[in-house]
Amino acid sequence: LHISAILIYKYRKKQNLTMAMLHGRAANDVTVTSPQDGGITAVRKLFGVALLIGCVLAANALTLLRPVLF
Repeated sequence: LHISAILIYKYRKKQNLTMAMLHGRAANDVTVTSPQDGGITAVRKLFGVALLIGCVLAANALTLLRPVLF
């Protein structure tokens, strides 16, 4: 359902939503957002990626503890 909605927007309405979903701006949106306007700074993006990597590593480390827990 989600993919079909993207295809409808791409071919019928001529709006490419794929890139807009990745960076949070529509292709025709030329305004630059600042952190005061609700934009995300580069430091926060880096922190988010580091946090995501840390969570993935922690989740994978749980499998190493399995023999001890059971």
